[in-house]
Amino acid sequence: MNKLYNTQKEITTNLRKFLKENSSLHKPQLNFIPELIFGLICGESVVTSDIARTLKDEFTLIQHDSITKKN
Repeated sequence: MNKLYNTQKEITTNLRKFLKENSSLHKPQLNFIPELIFGLICGESVVTSDIARTLKDEFTLIQHDSITKKN
């Protein structure tokens, strides 16, 4: 039986592989950018608080209140 959907981890891992092969990004950028792109797409917004809200379940270090204050 085929999977019906991919998880966030699978999507970001494949995006990271694609960026590694097709761009000249450095390792710290490759670790961050796939999750950022995923948050932009899922949050349907470029507002940092919306991206953080989308990624909060995956990254326990995200403090939504801190991000809201910085805006």
